[in-house]
This record gives sequence, structure tokens and C-alpha cells, in this order.
Amino acid sequence: MKKLGLFILSLVTFACSSEDSSKLVTINGKLENSKGDTIYLEELSTTSINIKDSAVVDKNGEFEIRVKVPQIGFYRLKTKPNNFLILVLDSLDKVQMKADASNLAQTYTVEGSKNSKLVWELNKHQVNIYNTQDSLQKIYLKYQNNPLADSIGKELENSFNTVLQSFQENVRTFIRKNPTEFASLLGIENLDAEKDFALYQQVEKNLSKRYPNSEYIKSLSRRVSEMNKLNIGTLAPEIRLQDTKRNFFSLSSLKGKIVLIDFWASWCKPCRAENPNVVKLYEKYKGKGFEILGVSLDKDQDAWLKAIEEDKLVWKHVSDLAFWNSIVVQLYNITGIPYTVLIDKEGKIIAKNLRGTELENKLEEILK
Repeated sequence: MKKLGLFILSLVTFACSSEDSSKLVTINGKLENSKGDTIYLEELSTTSINIKDSAVVDKNGEFEIRVKVPQIGFYRLKTKPNNFLILVLDSLDKVQMKADASNLAQTYTVEGSKNSKLVWELNKHQVNIYNTQDSLQKIYLKYQNNPLADSIGKELENSFNTVLQSFQENVRTFIRKNPTEFASLLGIENLDAEKDFALYQQVEKNLSKRYPNSEYIKSLSRRVSEMNKLNIGTLAPEIRLQDTKRNFFSLSSLKGKIVLIDFWASWCKPCRAENPNVVKLYEKYKGKGFEILGVSLDKDQDAWLKAIEEDKLVWKHVSDLAFWNSIVVQLYNITGIPYTVLIDKEGKIIAKNLRGTELENKLEEILK
């Protein structure tokens, strides 16, 4: 489960700074099926979403917004909380956009801003995967009471994974074609930072040269720096948190064993779905020097303890019950759970974010 949305919404993790406030961006828009909507232009920052301006759509479906944009940054046009589109605005851009007022993201077109046009291109791929996911979910709901529901569910999951892999490859191609463009920041947010770390580094390097004063890029640079600290072969950061009996327990106390650090939470459905697989692996390898440390992002102790009991998670568990404010989130650069880190007997990182068959194959390799 992602801390933030996997796709467009993840952009709220970035920010822009203000320098020259004398340059205006003009946005001329035309909305079909508008009923006198008020449309808002919001700046996406690291700590908040700030309304920069608004306009009432006239009887012809037209509106104009003129706003100061000191330097390039991410913005969104919104009529309702869940009805918006993303723009990249730079000083002196003259944007022309069209859309259906009922569904901005899936219907808009844009001209007059190179990076906004690139975001639109990426958005087309995103819309496709959203629609595919929605269609597959409807099929599953239709057959969820069928005796073959489990096998149908696996087939649907495989279908979605195939589409997801195709989407991610399209994103990689997009980034390689636009290695120095600001829109590539949106691109990498759709990729797994572990598997595509080289692309993260490439985007950070290129954009740091082109936009050295941008807070968006500074934020990315900090993330890449933190990710470097968790490279394969480095020592896993120490974890010292309270266990289920509220006694302090340290990761380092497990030195001498192969340890899977399993970041999860009782409220995380994908985590709970993965737990039976983890239980099976623990039963299979616990006698071969394998141990698990469950690190929870729960905030309710009773819910945490209940989930441990229900899922039969018999290994050691710790948590500071701080939800996404947990110290481990920043320490291990966690953006979504379930998340795993596998460490060797010396406490060095062997692998990250392995689950299911990949995890079992790795353990078989290490503990054979």
C-alpha cells in the first residue's frame, strides 16, 4: 500500500521555490459540459497544496487564468477534489487547454507548454492502466462468489501485472527520450525506486545541472542520497523499537542470522494478503538460521496485536505505533508497504523488496 498515490498524486512530494515574481503564465481553457464551474489553479508543494488563482467558467465554457510563476514547477487545475489535471508551468508559458468538465484527467489536451505536453503524453499511459485495473476489478467482483474465484483472481492479477510491466516500460522509454525535461520527475514516480534506481540517478543528475535552484530537484537529490545509503552490501540501519510487550528490541541482536525485515501494518491489505506466504517461508527456513523481524507502521496497538494473532505471525515484532511518522520510514526510505529488506549474518543488505517466489528463491540460494 503506497504512502501516496502511485501515479499523479505522488507529485505532492515535490516543491518549487520563488525567485523572479515578475513573469506571468497565461492559461486559456475551454471546457465542454461545464455548468458554470469554478476552476482552481493549485501549486503542489512539499508541505501543502496552495491555491494560486481561480476563475469561473463562462457560458461558452471558457476561462482564463493569469498567474506569476517565478520558475518551473508542478501545478494542477481542479474543479473538484477528485477531478483535476497536472500541468508543468514555466515563466511566460501561454497554455491552451481543452477538456470535458466531468473528467479533466482523461479528456484534456494541452498546448503552449512543452513539459505540460509531455505530462499529457505520460498521462495517456496512466489512463490506460487505470481503466485496465478498473475493468479487471469489475470482472473479479462479478465472479468473487464463484467456486473458481481464487484461480480467476490469479489470472486477473497476472493480466494486470502484464499491463503494469508494459506501462512501466513505456515510462522508462519516456524518460530515456526526455532525460533533461522536468516532466521526467513525474515519470520516475511511476517506477519502483529499487528496480529503477539507475534511472532515478540519471534524472537527478541531469535535472540538477539544468535546474540547480529548484526545490523539486533538491528534494529528489535528498531521496537519491538516502537511497544510496541502503545499497546492496551496506550495513542495514539499526532498528531499536518496543516489542509487543513494550520492551525495547534491537535488530542488531539478531546478528549471526539471515534476517528478513518485514515492514507491514494491520491496516495494509496487501500486507495481510502476503502474510500467509511469509508464514510458510518462516516454517520452511527457521531451522536453517533464518529469522524475521516484523516492523509495523500501525498506530493502534490493539489492531496490531490482533493482526499478529490472526495471521499467526510467530516471529519477533516491533513498532513505535507512529504510523507514517515512524522513525523507520525515513531510516529505510519507505514509500509503500509491504516492504522487505533481507540482511546477512553480518547485518549487510542482501536484497530489498522481495516477496513471494522471488523471496523464496533468494532464501533457497542463501540457505541451501
